[in-house]
Amino acid sequence: MEPASQSDRLFEALPDKPRADPPGEATRSAFARTGILPSQAIRALIAGGEIMAAPEIEANQIQPASLDLRLGKVAYRIRASFLPGPDATVRDKLDELKFHEIDLTKGAVLEAGCVYLVPLIEQLKLRSTIAGFANPKSSTGRLDVFTRVIADGVSAFDQIPAGYTGPLYA
Repeated sequence: MEPASQSDRLFEALPDKPRADPPGEATRSAFARTGILPSQAIRALIAGGEIMAAPEIEANQIQPASLDLRLGKVAYRIRASFLPGPDATVRDKLDELKFHEIDLTKGAVLEAGCVYLVPLIEQLKLRSTIAGFANPKSSTGRLDVFTRVIADGVSAFDQIPAGYTGPLYA
């Protein structure tokens, strides 16, 4: 038997299934059961290949209890924000909704009041006991930019389901 990896050791105590809520209490989302991961756990997920990126994730992206995500090389101007929903990919919906593509490699000016979709550099291959939440940095809000993260098959903004494998988009 192989020794447990650092990533496995950090998460071996987490339950495989959500806890049942006590009778009489409102049902909680499966996301509410896990808590916040410290930077050491985020580093372990990166080392274990559950959070991936090319180019590699930089040390300054890892915060005490979060990971700063990076925009990819292209943005798509789209008709409206959307959620792909179950059994659908963001790419499939993008083909229906995009107006045009914008190269971000040399910088770009995005129009106020328009909706854009940008593939993120980071991708996930999460175990069944790890889910994710996304929220914008405060500096984004101070610029009056509204951002949300979506992923393939999701029905809610800024929520990445446990066990998700695939790309992320903002």
